[in-house]
Amino acid sequence: MANNYLQFSFDCFDKLTPEEKIWLDVRLDDRWWEDNQPMGEDSRQFDAEIKDGHLWVYAEESGLVDNVMWLLREFIVTFRPKEAVIFTWAYTCSSMRVDEFGGGGCLVTKNETVIFHPDSLAQQYLDQGRCEPHVYNHATAIEVMGDAVHE
Repeated sequence: MANNYLQFSFDCFDKLTPEEKIWLDVRLDDRWWEDNQPMGEDSRQFDAEIKDGHLWVYAEESGLVDNVMWLLREFIVTFRPKEAVIFTWAYTCSSMRVDEFGGGGCLVTKNETVIFHPDSLAQQYLDQGRCEPHVYNHATAIEVMGDAVHE
């Protein structure tokens, strides 16, 4: 059986103030998350540490991006309305399976949260006419590779 993972690791919010650290410490406590369930989840499903004056956010196995976006947005609205955070994540799998790998990215500001996925960005690029699609002919490619191997 294959295992799927959603992983990320990034830092943000340099030079945290004592007040910001207290706010983060409270919201990073598991009991706070269980009691308040801000995103309808009873656990964070990500890890975070205050390290060297900034916030380090990460997930080694199965992070929940929605919860991270919520925390970042609340922090930005409360303390740093002129800042934005961009972070990315990876979908991975312990076995080679079709469509089990990928990723995404997110931009969080005080006014909005925007999610980016590579396949939708590529489709947008095509839809805007910024390039011409090329059809990859799998059978031809195998023939050419096969001929090259036999030569």
